Amino acid sequence: MKAETEAALLSQIAAAKGAGGQVHEPTEFGDDPVPSGVYFGQERFRQETERVFWQAWIPVARQTELIAESSTSRAIVGAEIVLTRDASGVIRGFHNTCRHRGSTVVKGTQCGRRLVCPYHAWSYDLNGCLTAVPDATAFAPTFDRGQFGLQPIAVDTALGWIWANFADNPPPLREFLGEPLLDELSNWPLEASEWKGSREVEGDFNWKIGIEGFLEPNHSPTVHRRSVSPIVNYKHGAMAWWGHHSRMVLMLRDPEIYERGGLLGRVAYASGIEVFPSLNTLQRTANFVYFLWPGTVLNLLPNHLSVFTVEPRNSGRTRLKVEILGQPTSNEGQREFWESVLNAYVTLLHEDANAFVDVQRGLSGPLRPTLAFSHYDRRIRHFRSLLHARMA
Repeated sequence: MKAETEAALLSQIAAAKGAGGQVHEPTEFGDDPVPSGVYFGQERFRQETERVFWQAWIPVARQTELIAESSTSRAIVGAEIVLTRDASGVIRGFHNTCRHRGSTVVKGTQCGRRLVCPYHAWSYDLNGCLTAVPDATAFAPTFDRGQFGLQPIAVDTALGWIWANFADNPPPLREFLGEPLLDELSNWPLEASEWKGSREVEGDFNWKIGIEGFLEPNHSPTVHRRSVSPIVNYKHGAMAWWGHHSRMVLMLRDPEIYERGGLLGRVAYASGIEVFPSLNTLQRTANFVYFLWPGTVLNLLPNHLSVFTVEPRNSGRTRLKVEILGQPTSNEGQREFWESVLNAYVTLLHEDANAFVDVQRGLSGPLRPTLAFSHYDRRIRHFRSLLHARMA
């Protein structure tokens, strides 16, 4: 993060402190009430799947999950993909669809140089080429197996993840992420951090209600009264957006809480987990929350990183997933520490999911009201503007 970015953030946070919280200022997104009908409808959900999730760069796996000469399967809102890494380390992505009868080829993670469809044993190599067809003489003489390899998709790597995109000609990944985001994240050891575990929960709410919950901070004193609110002051913060992404900074109530003598730092330091050494002063004393379009939230704290994924199952049901990243584990004390961190986030996940279900239930009657947004909600207005452009 550039020094001038940190200085600008400190100035915005000081202004919020002086005013006792966020004070309304006009933005390019206007101040009109917003419609609530966007949370309903299977046809709308189908269009959002095709125009939003299937046309964006999505982080689908950590790079360390895919060793040489192996493959793994993933899904992007119901669309199956397979990732491969060959002996030289090159990563490729394909639709996980056999070209014979359409079966999924890879389930879970597999090691080896061949991908064998479990339905009729068509075999592909890690480059996606069709290498073997049982009873090939049963096909017409015009059958050319060179035309029936796995269909490729765009993949790239950044920030320690493998990203995938179904679009025919997607923008380069770095262009999608943007230099402002990459610069701000440069102090955080995203690529070097080790995966500590994940948990997930599903609930009956539209995916956009989930996203919007992560874009505003002012539900923390009510929904997260015992989990987040004692740690983070939602009134003392700053927000910004650029391209498809946005950022929120919230000051820690105790700026020393993650340090060696702090309430949360003592246990961490006792097990050998220290504050990330590359952080600047603001990053050591604040909670940084980045939204990456369309469904990923990076929650960055001084000694660990958590990644929230909002994945729609259908129009009215969504899965929330949290993954923890941190410094490599080298002893039992650290393993127990990371387990406690993960358990704390499970509590937070359930708190959010329950709140999101209440929102969906409240909006599900015949009223379908327009909703009033405050200055705390301006990142939601940014998200809504992106969604409107995609749906248009």
